[in-house]
Amino acid sequence: MSPEITQQLVELGVSEREAKIYLALLNNTEANAGTLHRQTGISRPRTYSVLAKMVTRGLCIERRAGHNLYYRAVKPEDVLTSLRAHWEEEYNSKSLNAEKVFSTLSEKHEDYSSKIMDFLEVLKDSQQIHKRYLDLVYGCSDEIMSFIRPPFAASSQKMLNEQLEAQKTVLERGVRFRTIQALEEFRPSKSEDELLQPLASNDQGRRVTRLPMKMFIFDRKKVMMAMPSNPFPGTAATMILIEDEGYLEFCIRSFETYWAEAKPL
Repeated sequence: MSPEITQQLVELGVSEREAKIYLALLNNTEANAGTLHRQTGISRPRTYSVLAKMVTRGLCIERRAGHNLYYRAVKPEDVLTSLRAHWEEEYNSKSLNAEKVFSTLSEKHEDYSSKIMDFLEVLKDSQQIHKRYLDLVYGCSDEIMSFIRPPFAASSQKMLNEQLEAQKTVLERGVRFRTIQALEEFRPSKSEDELLQPLASNDQGRRVTRLPMKMFIFDRKKVMMAMPSNPFPGTAATMILIEDEGYLEFCIRSFETYWAEAKPL
């Protein structure tokens, strides 16, 4: 038979020597190891060991006649059944090993993710953003620095009132607000303008032509910013809360640079 058939059998899970011997057996009603050795070119000792393995795998049948052993090929459909059983066993073994390996990898990933989440928090729901913002404002004892520009998470008058109340409360407590607004991007509504009045009266508000992002820095310990920095119209608000020393230093330096260049409200 053609070398292509031998290669196809190898690809299905039969060794090259097994394939050559099986194909030789198909050309013989029955053959001994010597005959198969001559027809396949496989050494006689190796032919004996391959035949023994083939009998075990159900690829051929062995018959003893006195001191001689003779072999004949099993039906091709029986070989296919044997191969399918081998494939299933191999698949089950690999699946079991894969479950163990990926279970270990998942544990490592969860451990890594938990370490990341120690300093990174992603907020996607407007109610969630609003609540977290209020918690951070009420938790401040020194200063809040902010870049004010869209998008806005406060989607109702109730939210705006709650933010206004939080702002007034911490201002009365002595917390300093330093706010920079973007002239080109920020057109406050009546309610939003009311929210900004305590900042203007406290002489802590400034304006610039444009801001690169929306950002809040709380007590120089945590920074909250909107992502993406330039959302498409209608994009849902997403805020990222970061508590990392190096990142905070970068954000604070950026704020101070804009603050020095900004004009008073």
